[in-house]
Amino acid sequence: MKIEKIIICGAGTMGNGIAHMFALNGFQVQIYEVNLQNAQKGLHTIILNLDRQIKKGLITEQQKAKTISNLQIINDARELNRDANLIIEAIYENKDVKLKLFK
Repeated sequence: MKIEKIIICGAGTMGNGIAHMFALNGFQVQIYEVNLQNAQKGLHTIILNLDRQIKKGLITEQQKAKTISNLQIINDARELNRDANLIIEAIYENKDVKLKLFK
């Protein structure tokens, strides 16, 4: 199976870092975060990290733009891509929240 579409559940430190790397490498990534403020914070962190990569000469502005275009913030599970090839759970360590995610 070829992986092309990815869902990352959680936009915190791990989630946004994982989403960043997949999107930078050309994958279509949905970041699922029920708290819209946390989702926006995660996206902001990705943009700051991309800017750092540009300053270090690791990526170009074009790569930054392409990476951002590969990202989509979702806060309603009904909007998630049902054709996703890979789902990664990266939500904070709360057993009840994790169990609710997988129901």
